[in-house]
Amino acid sequence: MKKNIFFISIISFFVTTAMQAQTDSVKAYEGNWGVALNISGMINNIGLTNFKDVNNNNSVLFKHFLKDDLALRFGVGIKTVSDKFTSADSVGTILVEVDSIYKRNDISFSAGIEKHLGKSKRLDPYLGTEFSFGFIGRAKADATTKQSDVSGTSTLQRIMQQDGGSAVSLNMLVGFNYFFSDKLSLGAETALGYSYLTTGGNYSISIVDTPVSGTGNSSFNRGIAKQTNAGLKVYSSAALILSFYF
Repeated sequence: MKKNIFFISIISFFVTTAMQAQTDSVKAYEGNWGVALNISGMINNIGLTNFKDVNNNNSVLFKHFLKDDLALRFGVGIKTVSDKFTSADSVGTILVEVDSIYKRNDISFSAGIEKHLGKSKRLDPYLGTEFSFGFIGRAKADATTKQSDVSGTSTLQRIMQQDGGSAVSLNMLVGFNYFFSDKLSLGAETALGYSYLTTGGNYSISIVDTPVSGTGNSSFNRGIAKQTNAGLKVYSSAALILSFYF
């Protein structure tokens, strides 16, 4: 009986010691997942914001530690635009109504790796690399203007469509985290990289004019309007980065 109690005590001691050692480590370690967000605003107006993706839209950044000093990072950004505008106003005896809608969908992905340096309990500098690519969706704007009076209603419809584009970038990363609490850190990051962005392409504009009486008019135009930007850029976080791991 005493022997069993002795062995149970030894096992309990090692389990408690192992758990305590893990608890003493405030930094993220192998197996942890994390989410990173920007902290923006002044002291009296602090808020959390998302990172910007290669399309300059909001994105979410996730991290996963393969080892204590090696982490993968993944980013995803999705933007769906469906803006509607409606108005009605009287100009003398004429009622003018305007209905318009603008639609576009963007998406982006990023993947990278971080090598974490140093043995400090709280300070966590790292180097890394990241590849990002994104697609800018085809834009469509549809606006209809109606003018009504005692004689009837005339309609003018304009539809414009424009190709979107794509973007890619390859960046070298330098950053740090400071773990002020268990699995919770503040930090900053900068990057030097090459980016290639192309926007636009084929476009079309159609106009249909339907008067109250008489023959209506319509027109259709198409063309190409495309812009390309490429080169080396330095990116940096304009605010602190809040990261939490689990």
